Amino acid sequence: MTSQAPAKNLRSDRAAPAAVRINGVYDLPSPSRIAGWAIDRADPDAAVEVEIYREGALLQRTRADRFRPDLERGGIGTGRYGFSVDLDPPVAPEMVFTLTVRAVTGDGTSGPLRPTGEATPNDDPLLRLLERTFDQMAVLKADIATLRRSVEAGGDPPEHKEIVAVLDRIEVVQARLDGAAAVTQTPADPAVGPGLRTAVGIALAMSALALVLGLWSVFG
Repeated sequence: MTSQAPAKNLRSDRAAPAAVRINGVYDLPSPSRIAGWAIDRADPDAAVEVEIYREGALLQRTRADRFRPDLERGGIGTGRYGFSVDLDPPVAPEMVFTLTVRAVTGDGTSGPLRPTGEATPNDDPLLRLLERTFDQMAVLKADIATLRRSVEAGGDPPEHKEIVAVLDRIEVVQARLDGAAAVTQTPADPAVGPGLRTAVGIALAMSALALVLGLWSVFG
């Protein structure tokens, strides 16, 4: 009877949602490094894979298998759940929202890690505007890519050429948006104040509006 109980609990843990199985956090000890820890509660003897994303694109994968004495002292398994990755280019404090970190278990279960410390997004309303704009731009870029593939797969009639030309113009706006975003990703400068952040926020918002109007012209 007692030998069967651990196996039953293990099966229950493996069937649990990712939010229950995966535990861990990440922080930014410096603008050029991201570090943290992650554990699979269903299999604490195994190291999980950590995926680091920047602006929605996979930046790097690493294993969370570094020994962390603080975790061991806190009673978190063996303590061998730490990770640390260099970031190039560094992340400015106001752009931490562009980073996301996920842990992937041995059986493919994936779940997010919680930001803490310097990785916690800033509550500045202007920065929240930038965050929302980036999120919407990511969705628009995906929609544009899907539309372009659909158009290119449908042959080459005159109306398709016109749509492709519109997509080209939209992608020019995207490039301008990337340039505006680059301004906010430079190392922190004491001279950069609320006025510049406001200007960048307005530029991003206007670029997003231009993209929406461009898509409307395609489907309208």
